[in-house]
Amino acid sequence: MKLSAVNNTTHVLIICYAYPPYPGIGGRRWVKFAKELIKNGVKVSVISSEPPASEHSVWRNEANLLNHIVLPLKYPRSLILFPKSFFGRLRYKLDLIWVKFFSRGNYYDRTIFWRMQLMNVYSTLIKTNDFTHVVISAAPFFWLGCAEELKKLNPKIQFIADIRDPWTTNKSAYGFSGLSSVRMNVEKKKEVKMLEDFDKVITVNESITDYFKALAPNYSEKIVTIPNGFDLDETTRTFPSDLIWNEEKINLVF
Repeated sequence: MKLSAVNNTTHVLIICYAYPPYPGIGGRRWVKFAKELIKNGVKVSVISSEPPASEHSVWRNEANLLNHIVLPLKYPRSLILFPKSFFGRLRYKLDLIWVKFFSRGNYYDRTIFWRMQLMNVYSTLIKTNDFTHVVISAAPFFWLGCAEELKKLNPKIQFIADIRDPWTTNKSAYGFSGLSSVRMNVEKKKEVKMLEDFDKVITVNESITDYFKALAPNYSEKIVTIPNGFDLDETTRTFPSDLIWNEEKINLVF
């Protein structure tokens, strides 16, 4: 979504699990985009998850949101925090058994129990807010499958899927490498369904974009890359006086 295409009648709802105050890097992309959108006169609201512990994001006060709804985790904290005590490890194993029993796809997806609370909050919000766009950012990926139901409540709203990480091709995170073939097939079907349901799909890099274009060539025109940027407010505008340059090397300064 280009800034030149938005104006003060645009109202974007960002659904991002790890949006601040949730700690970690998962919310940085959209807190920075929200900051820039607001600077350009766009109204921004957010639905996110409560933090699993007392730690909060360093970017929690970056953007002046119109609404920010923080939803309960609905997912076992043990599977997020990885407790190290004996009873903590026991709780982890029991919670994992429970989550596997009540899920069909990836049981490490932290939004697998969010469908009802997301539907309830969204249906309430659209009654009092003039949303023009809804962005659902993933990972986690499960709630991308809620788009079809959400769109029925107001078909005029444009839905955008934001893919920050590889999905079923992920070899290092979110537990995909250990899924059974049955569970993996559930996730693969969700990938194609996502391409059908959303008006636009944006990814963080060309590798992910190319994957989805190859997966469903009929939808390739709706898939674009919008990389992460850098925030000028976080950069040093002047070089330190004691900086020594080496002409034979590449110098990177941040």
